[in-house]
Amino acid sequence: MKRVLTVLGLLAGMTASSNAQSQSDDPSVWARAAQPSLAIDASVLAQVDSYMSELVHLRLERQLRPKRLVLHNALRLLERHAAGSSDPRLRLRLALVYYKLFDVEQEATLLEKAVPHFEFVAASNAPVAMRTDALKSAAICFARLGEHQKETETYDRALAIDPDPETRAVLLANQAEGFMAMGLIVRAVRGYRSSLQDMPGAMRSEAGVSTLWRLAVGLDRSGDLRNAIEQVTLARAYDRYDRAINNPGWFYVPWYDRYWYSALGYWQTARTSTDLEVRLAAYQAAAAAFGLYIRNAPENDPWRALASSRLNQCEREKQQVAAGRRRVHTKRAIKASRLSYPPPRR
Repeated sequence: MKRVLTVLGLLAGMTASSNAQSQSDDPSVWARAAQPSLAIDASVLAQVDSYMSELVHLRLERQLRPKRLVLHNALRLLERHAAGSSDPRLRLRLALVYYKLFDVEQEATLLEKAVPHFEFVAASNAPVAMRTDALKSAAICFARLGEHQKETETYDRALAIDPDPETRAVLLANQAEGFMAMGLIVRAVRGYRSSLQDMPGAMRSEAGVSTLWRLAVGLDRSGDLRNAIEQVTLARAYDRYDRAINNPGWFYVPWYDRYWYSALGYWQTARTSTDLEVRLAAYQAAAAAFGLYIRNAPENDPWRALASSRLNQCEREKQQVAAGRRRVHTKRAIKASRLSYPPPRR
């Protein structure tokens, strides 16, 4: 499955709007005097947002080594001041730092620590957009922990409170991934289609591309390979080089699901290219990708048997194309041999 990683978007959006937010929420001199903790909270927010701004910059510059240091500096500050805070802004930042540390350290306990803080924000009186972001991020944590029932239920909660069309399109597509992981293919395909139907036109060249890919995988797993290939073709009309499904803001659950996406991409090339050599190479690559899926999937994977069937189908189609190429070469050779002989004398 391919997922939209909304957490990094949260970090970028948070730091971009931190100045405006701090100005509107900054406690007055009298409020600080009456409740000194307000001044501390404001100071912590500003300092953490500075760390988050640095983190976004490091990501853009692809500097990976300093990320751990920046995140641990932010975590130490937040664990001192935010762990028991009633301020949803502080709790949200603490949850996000736990999440981003998971990306660096791959410790599942970090996701488990993030979830209660996301849940706190979702249950608070914070603005709807913030509560929705918290629920989206909690759902992503559940996805990465393999708790897909909780994941889909959390998306339901987010969908129930946020009417924004762009947000709903992302929520529906991500929730469909949870259904896919649970083997609920009909609900997954329905979710992808609903996401595309509700998606504003401005999103179609970006988020829409990745959803088309996810729909393609869902259709293939439902037995509709022809329409699956068509969805890949449509996605590539927007994104010729498949950048949307190969950027660092995405992850696969399970991790070996990436091979299914690769296989469908190669298969689309094999069926649509006009170059026989390209077609044969693409069929070979598609079969190899399905082979990698099969080797890495456990016995109880719901799609393992289908992957084996698809591998065999790729190989059969490759053989048919190769046979066609041999016939063409044979005809050309016969024609050339006839031309090489002198015409009979009369």
